Order: sequence, then structure tokens, then C-alpha cells
Amino acid sequence: FTSILNYVKTGIPLLGFGGTGVGIASTEVQNQTPAGTMLGVIDGATTGGQVTSLSGYTIPNPLTSVLVKYTWRGDTNLSGNVNGSDYALADTGFSGGGAGWYYGDVNYDGTINGSDYALIDTGFSSQNTIL
Repeated sequence: FTSILNYVKTGIPLLGFGGTGVGIASTEVQNQTPAGTMLGVIDGATTGGQVTSLSGYTIPNPLTSVLVKYTWRGDTNLSGNVNGSDYALADTGFSGGGAGWYYGDVNYDGTINGSDYALIDTGFSSQNTIL
């Protein structure tokens, strides 16, 4: 999981982790077309295997899977849109109940705080389709 997350961090320069464009990247995310998009990375172990499907595909081993999806910032559960469920997961993470993208760390800085909520709001207000 950590290696894949680091590849995403270095692959997308806008994250502020010294991204060089070398790693796992997305032209749409780099160009912000549409605005408010990102690559979401989830470690199935941290979710307790809660994410069992992704874009219509069943995940055979949700507890041991690492999931990466092009989606809206703030789509913490990788459902393709930002809604109340995503805000609830971020609230759980903010109160100490979890860590990582799934629990609201959508800027990957290791802390769930107001910066993440601002990005979740950006994803929510930018979404115009399910990704």
C-alpha cells in the first residue's frame, strides 16, 4: 500500500510532495479537467474490507486489496461521487476513528483537518457526473 500511495504522491505535482510526474499519474488530475478530481488510494485493511466493489467490479479480497481510482476529491469510499457518506467517513477520521483517504485525508498529508474538508467541498461542488 505505502509504495502505491507514494507513487501517486510523486506522480501528481499539484499535491505538493515534490511530484515530478514520475509515478502513478493522471493527465486529467494534473490538468484539473474537470476541476476537483484526484486519484483516490485506499488500503482495504484500514477499511475492514468495507469497499467490496469498484466501478461495478467485485473486489475478490477486499481486506488485502489496494484500490486506486480516478474520482472526485472527497469521494472517500470511491463510489464515484461525493455525498453524505463521504462526509461521515471524514468526520469519523477527524475524530480519530481512522486514517487515510477512506477516512478523509484527501490531500495525503497524514492529518484529517480543515484543508481536507475544503477539498471535499471542492469535489462536492465540482461534480457533474459519477466517475
